Amino acid sequence: MIRDLAQHEDMAMVLVTHEMDFALDIADKVLFLDEGVIAEQGSAKEVIEHSQNERLQSFLSRFRS
Repeated sequence: MIRDLAQHEDMAMVLVTHEMDFALDIADKVLFLDEGVIAEQGSAKEVIEHSQNERLQSFLSRFRS
């Protein structure tokens, strides 16, 4: 349902998820918050696949094989 809304409706959405594949698939923009502060932001591909933040890299390493 969320994917359908994101692709077919003209609306802004804010979604919080730990599902990185899902975020990569549907997000236009990703923000990584660390202790309530935006630590990194950009396109989903930039942030998820090419993170510059050590805490985010550590978090993402749990999902990579």
